[in-house]
Amino acid sequence: MTAAKIDLAALAPNRAATATSFLDVHYAVNAMYLPALRAMFDAADADKDGHLSPTELRALCADVPGEAALYDNPTTMTTLYALLGIEPRASDLALPWDAHVRATALQAVLHPDAAWHELQRALYRAERDGSVVVEVLTPLRDLKRGDFPDERDGLPAELVQVRDALDAFLREVAATMDFPVAF
Repeated sequence: MTAAKIDLAALAPNRAATATSFLDVHYAVNAMYLPALRAMFDAADADKDGHLSPTELRALCADVPGEAALYDNPTTMTTLYALLGIEPRASDLALPWDAHVRATALQAVLHPDAAWHELQRALYRAERDGSVVVEVLTPLRDLKRGDFPDERDGLPAELVQVRDALDAFLREVAATMDFPVAF
């Protein structure tokens, strides 16, 4: 189960994009949020190698057991990354910054409610742990659910195919886990 890498910038413009939208007109993360996301990425990168390893990704979502369990199986991770058109580091499936940003943007497009909630959890953890300078997080703190796309509203056909393949795969994975994957 694989999907071709979608060139988000080549899609029809995101008509819902505004100056404060999480995604810009090209379905990329709005530049105003990148410094906060980068600070959270760097804080999560425990070994400071510029990549988030499966262990570091698991730690990021430890409060969501079904999601954390996705990072326990290399085959599951490889399939998930292939569906999203993401290229991890070959030696250990760790995500570099650009792949992490792409995954974040794709999640916001394909499952905006889940992306919104995940971002709120990450923001809470960063503030609670003191792992990121609070001022850097201000743009994310000011985000509203309305700054994310409406669920399944007007997705380009290429993204509908990716979303449907991803959902089918996650349902298969969830059926084999002790904790359901919520999406």
